[in-house]
Amino acid sequence: MNQGGEAPGRRVATGFALLLVLALLPLASVRVPPLLDYPNHLARMHILLDAGRSDLLARAYEIRWSLLPNLAMDAVVPLLARVMPLDLAGRCFVGLALALMAAGAVLVDRAVRRSWSLWPLAAFLLLYNRILLWGFVNYLAGLGVALIGLALWIGLADRPGRRLRAVAVAALAAYFCHVVAFGLLALMIGGVELGALWSAVRGRRWSDLMRLTAAIAAPLVPPVALWLAAWRPGPGDGGGLAWANPLRKIDLLYSVFDNYSRPFDVAGFVVLVLLVGFGFWRGRLTLDRRLGAALAVLTAVYLVMPARMLGGSGVDHRLPVMLGLLLIAATRPVGWSRRGALVVGGAVLALFIVRTAVVEAAWLGADRIYRPILAALERLPRGSRLAVAGGPSAVGAGAAPLLHLPTYAVIAVDAFVPTEFTYAGQQPLGLTPAFAALADAAEPEDLWTGLVAAAPEKRAAALAALDRYDALAVIDRRPVPPLTLPCLRPLYEMPQFRLYAIDHAAACGP
Repeated sequence: MNQGGEAPGRRVATGFALLLVLALLPLASVRVPPLLDYPNHLARMHILLDAGRSDLLARAYEIRWSLLPNLAMDAVVPLLARVMPLDLAGRCFVGLALALMAAGAVLVDRAVRRSWSLWPLAAFLLLYNRILLWGFVNYLAGLGVALIGLALWIGLADRPGRRLRAVAVAALAAYFCHVVAFGLLALMIGGVELGALWSAVRGRRWSDLMRLTAAIAAPLVPPVALWLAAWRPGPGDGGGLAWANPLRKIDLLYSVFDNYSRPFDVAGFVVLVLLVGFGFWRGRLTLDRRLGAALAVLTAVYLVMPARMLGGSGVDHRLPVMLGLLLIAATRPVGWSRRGALVVGGAVLALFIVRTAVVEAAWLGADRIYRPILAALERLPRGSRLAVAGGPSAVGAGAAPLLHLPTYAVIAVDAFVPTEFTYAGQQPLGLTPAFAALADAAEPEDLWTGLVAAAPEKRAAALAALDRYDALAVIDRRPVPPLTLPCLRPLYEMPQFRLYAIDHAAACGP
């Protein structure tokens, strides 16, 4: 890297490839990545891949394709699974999401400065973040696509026709990954052009203002039209807007570094913030003016964005990852000596390697926990109906989240699991009327309250629900007490996860 931060394209490509290989090692080491929602999404891929051929699945699930956002995994993984095992196809999609995020930062940096640099490879530091641990893989893939769309907008500025076509494709791709990712692309393009728009307003060049506004809007109109035509309110979508404590906005910025070791993650985040702050203070980092404006727009939106909107929770939690990636793409080192660049680059590389090693260790530990549970689920009879009782702390990302692991039974034995995601407007999957009623009778919180907490008002309904199921999984992040009902036969037990077969010849209780 020279004093302006440039590096030959071949060197950047080599560095990108090596870092990507390291970043993908955890994915290659496990069967099921310990990402909270991931098993649930993978089970849906199995249903889509089956395409109604299994009578056991067809009696419970209905495939309902429409032009919804959030379909990237649904479109890609079943295709990959035709030439490779489903679990490998799912991990390939997660790897693709990671690669797109890093590539997007590199390409935005290249587009705005017309030269390659090793600096944006620092984006690899942000790939393993709290949003990934929650399993929001479609959204993260959408961030990468949105950054690539921004790079196309900037890089093709002198070829408006080609830019319109390329950015329109990128906007549609971002939409089909996640609607929020598309929204971020629109905001970033608007931010990049904010200076030109303001200049036209100040100069009262109304025709220029109209042309630029039309140019910005043109590639964004098709996804907006699709969303307006396809979106239907689902359960909870009428809940309105809700904001969390404003101070949480500061804390959430750390989520880009939050993995498995709080002391190490905090220390790494602080070091990175100090490095960037020191660079700006000493004039050793520059901020591109146009990307700086886009960053300011995203920051303003982040500060006012609600925590809950259109039935989705933690909406504002999703933005810090994009803020971090865009900040890396928007900055470039200047005036660095070769020795200084090597020291900083070596430190960033070492931090990345250690972070990846921590993730690898955590995932291998989760794999050891998951394997016997998956084996127990594979021993269930085909077509089983598996109810899930979820404790008060069951929802949460961590080293080995268990909440959605029962949905693996959908893959293993074509089971019906009522916690499979079938939200209108979010997944191309629904329940048949009979099984929708069956799912309504076995809400995880109600089963926990009636069976584990033994609340009298929920007990009778919970016991009645068991009569309609073949197995029961009881899950919490805290230790789960064993159930001693005569109708429950233990199949697998660990402190946070208990799997029972339901013996309908024995009474469950009054």
